[in-house]
Amino acid sequence: MTGARLELHHPQSAGVALKLNKPWEGGFSLYGSVLKDGNKYQMYNRDLPQTEHRGYYNNVRYTESQDRVPWTRPDLGKYELHDKLANHVILKKEPDSKYVQSKVEEWVCHNF
Repeated sequence: MTGARLELHHPQSAGVALKLNKPWEGGFSLYGSVLKDGNKYQMYNRDLPQTEHRGYYNNVRYTESQDRVPWTRPDLGKYELHDKLANHVILKKEPDSKYVQSKVEEWVCHNF
């Protein structure tokens, strides 16, 4: 490839982009991936409800933004969480799943 170059820009603080304040967002977020589709940025990331793996589960969430601050959570209605369908979860893994029981057999919610 000719004419291509890698250029690292200096980060600039733009404030908090997304507060993790929904019950299904868990104790912390990891593996964030941001893609640009036309004029829209799309972020996919995993969450964990706690730092320990007892009762382990995680979800993959989708958020979107026009300018990367702020991010909005569309109500996708794919999975019921905390008795509500109004959430932005696109993949869900639950504590009673085969993965949690075996820790190795099956996995569907991973970073991409």
